[in-house]
Amino acid sequence: MSRSAFILLFFYICCFPGCSTWGKNDESGQGKTISGSGKKQTLIIKDSEGVPRWRATLRAHKFEMLNPRVGFPGISPDFRHFAFGRWSYEKKEAIRTVIDGKEGKEYDSIGECGFSPDSKRFFYAAEENEEYFIVLDGKEGPRYEEEILYIVFSPDSKRIAYRAERDDKEFVVLDGKEFMSHEFQMEDIFFSPDSRHFVHCGRDNQATTLYLDGRKVASASELKYCTLTLFSPDSQKLFYKYKKDRKWFAVFGKEEFGPFDEVEHILAQISPDSKRIAFPAKRGDDWFMVTSSKEYGLYENWCGGPLFSPDSKRLVFSACVKGRKVAVLLDGKQGDVFDSIQHKTFSPDGRHFAMSAKRDGKYHLIVDGVKKYEYDFIGDVLYSPDSKRLATTARKGDKSFVVVDGREGKSYDNIRRAYFSPDSKHLAYWAGVEAEKETILVIDGHETLRFKGSTWPVHFTDDNRIRSAAFHYIGQDSPKPIEQHSQESFRKEIQNVRVVLFEMREIDEKK
Repeated sequence: MSRSAFILLFFYICCFPGCSTWGKNDESGQGKTISGSGKKQTLIIKDSEGVPRWRATLRAHKFEMLNPRVGFPGISPDFRHFAFGRWSYEKKEAIRTVIDGKEGKEYDSIGECGFSPDSKRFFYAAEENEEYFIVLDGKEGPRYEEEILYIVFSPDSKRIAYRAERDDKEFVVLDGKEFMSHEFQMEDIFFSPDSRHFVHCGRDNQATTLYLDGRKVASASELKYCTLTLFSPDSQKLFYKYKKDRKWFAVFGKEEFGPFDEVEHILAQISPDSKRIAFPAKRGDDWFMVTSSKEYGLYENWCGGPLFSPDSKRLVFSACVKGRKVAVLLDGKQGDVFDSIQHKTFSPDGRHFAMSAKRDGKYHLIVDGVKKYEYDFIGDVLYSPDSKRLATTARKGDKSFVVVDGREGKSYDNIRRAYFSPDSKHLAYWAGVEAEKETILVIDGHETLRFKGSTWPVHFTDDNRIRSAAFHYIGQDSPKPIEQHSQESFRKEIQNVRVVLFEMREIDEKK
């Protein structure tokens, strides 16, 4: 791990607001002890009236991050597993992985690591005797001369691919076997949404070639698609762009668009039904939106990417008009002009459109073309899954809060993104209180778990349970900045840090 990443990690642990207790209202009293053993601990979270609302199950893990050869810690997508690389102080060299408290084999260094999308599989890149390889599900793969890069699982978690190098050749390794070799392997390697197709790109004889399942799709001296090629949601179409005779062309499935002077493929969007593409492009001095059916408008510049409604029937995008002013075009019709557009979204049923926009120093919430309210700042705008509720994060002066169904919540120093539960009944978000150094999980307006450290995003499961994770500092005093630490003093300081994985389940009063 680089020193910059090391410093960033310490900043996340120590500098974000938090607190030293898990929950103020629980069966065991305030300030429950965190052992760091990975053993399960349970809290009952009560509301302000003392009514039990949520049962929280937590597991706290110790970890060590003291050497640049130790990889960054990893948390599984389901927030049930935690892994990191542990440096051996005795041997001063050997490093081993620790997954849920269980130690693995020692290696000279450990790099990139990660869990599969279903959280059941785990990989890490390792080095031993100047040979590089990945360890997948505890089994070592083929060894190579250079560091393993761009490791990726398929969406169904059954397949894995990465880039490797031997004898001045770069390989794509697919499912543990060398798939193709190139003079230079481009960065991006990825699978289709259904996991059945595989795309990569390589450069040979000064020409870059895009491959789909090992078959050449396109080749050019300036083929641009790496990190930006898109599969359609149904996995049947591929979107990419290429340059020929100093002009740009874009391809979506069997459709080809162009020539253009520029194509902003980083902003391209494919409709959820996989039938349409939309992307900004430029001819001469004019920008316009290209779709599968037509080109929209001539604009001074591009200020935001396109967005399809969930039912694929509607399209919205924003463009610069009238000297740096921004207009939103919904279903091909231009609306009011603003100074900037902060956020735009459709309701899940596709019937409503909401956005936050700035004009004359204030941010406005606009719903279906009608202004609802204004604040000094309005950030995220989100609909509930049933399309009946609307929430925004907002700020008035130096205080932030969440507005749900038109009602303001409690003010905090900062608010992270809010999330609705799948049944649309609950709204959860992280809130920070700098004076008390707290990061608080707020659910339906009730303050629940509290941590002293940075947090992961809130995740709702399909059955409406909440899962997340947090760094948690258990020392008596606030941690010192990293520049004030020697390696030895930081080693002692890190002993006060825990990674806490937790799950919260609503208490059913009927049971």
